[in-house]
Amino acid sequence: MEDVVEKLAEKLNTLSIHLQSNRYVVNGLYNQAKQLREKALNQEVLENELSKVPHDPAEYETKYLELQRENQVLNHLIKEYDSAMHIIMSKYRAKTDSFHREKQELQLQFDKALDQEKIYNENLTLENLNLRHQLHSSFEVIRTALNNDEDDLVASELVRVQKENETLRELLAISQNPDSVTKLP
Repeated sequence: MEDVVEKLAEKLNTLSIHLQSNRYVVNGLYNQAKQLREKALNQEVLENELSKVPHDPAEYETKYLELQRENQVLNHLIKEYDSAMHIIMSKYRAKTDSFHREKQELQLQFDKALDQEKIYNENLTLENLNLRHQLHSSFEVIRTALNNDEDDLVASELVRVQKENETLRELLAISQNPDSVTKLP
C-alpha cells in the first residue's frame, strides 16, 4: 500500500516538474514573440521616418527594397514563431491533459487502495472483537471449571470429614459403652 502511495507521489512530483518546465518555455516564447512584434513595430516606425526624409530616388528605392526584404524576413519569422507556438501549445495541452489523466488515475488508485485498507481495518476490528469474545468465553469456561474443581474438592473433603466424624463417634460410643465392641464393622 505504501509503495503505491510513494509511486503516486513520485509521479505527481514528476508531472508537476514537467508542467512547470513547460510553463517556463511558454513564457520564454511569449517574450520572444513580444520582442519580434516590437521589432516589427520599430520597423514600421523606421519606414515612416524614412518616408519623411527626402532621398535620392535611387537610394530611396534601394532602402525601400531592403526594408521590404527585412519586413518579409520578419513576417516569415513571425509566422515561424506562430507555428512554433502552435506546436508548443499543442504539446503543452497534450502534456497537461496527460498530467490530468494520470492524476485522475492516481487518485482512483489511491481511493481504491484506501477503500481496501478501510475494509482490511474493519475486518481486523471484527476479528479482534470476535477473538475478545472467544477469550472472554474461554475465561468463563476456565472459571467454571475451577469452581467445579473447588466444589468437587470441597465435596470430597466433606465426605472424608463426615466419615472421620462417624468413625470418631463410633469410637466415642465404644469408649462409653464397652459392651458394644462387637458391633464394630
